[in-house]
Amino acid sequence: MRRVFACGLIAAFSCTAVAAGTNGSFIVGQRGHVLVPVSVDGAETKPFVLDTAASQTVLDPGQFPALQRAATPPAAHMHAPQGAHGAVEAMPTRLRSIALWQAEAPDQPAALMRLEQLTRGKAPDFAGVLGLPFLRGYRIDLDYQKRLLTLDEIDSDLPPCDICTSAAMIPIRPIIAGLPTVTVTINGRSMPALLDTGAANTILNEAAATLLGLSGSTDAEQTMDVELAIGAEPALRHAVRRIALPVFTTLRLDAEPAIILGIDYLGRGRMVLDLASNSAWFKAATEATPAG
Repeated sequence: MRRVFACGLIAAFSCTAVAAGTNGSFIVGQRGHVLVPVSVDGAETKPFVLDTAASQTVLDPGQFPALQRAATPPAAHMHAPQGAHGAVEAMPTRLRSIALWQAEAPDQPAALMRLEQLTRGKAPDFAGVLGLPFLRGYRIDLDYQKRLLTLDEIDSDLPPCDICTSAAMIPIRPIIAGLPTVTVTINGRSMPALLDTGAANTILNEAAATLLGLSGSTDAEQTMDVELAIGAEPALRHAVRRIALPVFTTLRLDAEPAIILGIDYLGRGRMVLDLASNSAWFKAATEATPAG
């Protein structure tokens, strides 16, 4: 078993050695994203968003001009890549390696895409998105409150994490492209939830909004305070948004009530994901305000 830690991009990252392995920190982006230092093909590290709901690792061609020159345009029969707000323009590529500090994976699929398509035209504060092709090889331990991210390479010697013994295991149900969903309870109603550290906000689909009594405009500023719980954890009072995102249709989460759990909620505690065993754990931070 090898323990690695995401740290060391710039002065804002720190890294210290401890008896149990390597300990360090990540930085938080402008919209609350977890930004980690990623090296592509052995080059200098650049900030990437850690995204547990990205089926592909994405790189901005402006940040990686050599990859842009070598990329092959997608074949005519290929489906257009999809972002949260619909189709985006991207070119497939292949990377010799991706490294997140000591964690390194060879021969990785990726896509080149102008990131302004994801940020609705605003200049992004990251160079890429680190997705599931890399992440599914590790147990991901994200403590947002402490700005700590630990990656444990999955093998037969992997010991239980500390919250894996103190919190109830939450089964993960993979959907399209292996994206992780769990069952949550919102105001006493159960529904599937996509675990999406790449989403800044927690978003209801139309069916969930109707079920919970949120009607009217689908404007992004429309919010509703709900009591939201993952697994057996106590419910937390949280503001959710109602937005008619095309991604719900892409993921076939549009017919029934469903929700995207963004970093605004997942960051209120510590989350551990083991995508190899389809297991998750979540422990709300002590300062989080419970519902009721």
